[in-house]
Amino acid sequence: MTNEWFEFISIITTLLSRINLLEIESATNLLQKADKIYLVGNGASATMANHYASDFMKGCWFKAISLCSNNSIITAIANDDGYKYTYSEQLKHLITEKDLLIAISSSGKSENIINACLVAEEKNAKIITLTGFNVDNPVNKFGDVKFYIDSKDYGIVESSHNIILHYLVDINNINYRR
Repeated sequence: MTNEWFEFISIITTLLSRINLLEIESATNLLQKADKIYLVGNGASATMANHYASDFMKGCWFKAISLCSNNSIITAIANDDGYKYTYSEQLKHLITEKDLLIAISSSGKSENIINACLVAEEKNAKIITLTGFNVDNPVNKFGDVKFYIDSKDYGIVESSHNIILHYLVDINNINYRR
């Protein structure tokens, strides 16, 4: 078991070391300039969206909102229009060109995340993507800043996304307060 632990940590360390530091700097600039920050994801990525909306709000004083947290609107949209519109329909009413969308998707192929990115793009909002599995995934194509993790393992991709988001909170908590 000890060997598996060190292998897991080693893989994540190797993948994260491939991230261009200019992407971290660009993401920080987008976060600091955004009027509002919207986060979306499914499953564990939705949990991260909720967690980091809270951390960006409390720790960095950013206006951050997870579109994953309102079960009433999510289920109403899913029931009436289809699950693939759960986030895009919300963004149509909320996002502006002054805002930022953070799209978290391990596979980068979730229709509701793709549709959210399409609306953000239509509204000229900035987009940060966190994806994995395949560099040519649809969500990755939208990012003004792209954090792609070159792995097909959910645990590796999700853990890496978590570290990236936590670092963005920490660096902005230390260096920036609105």
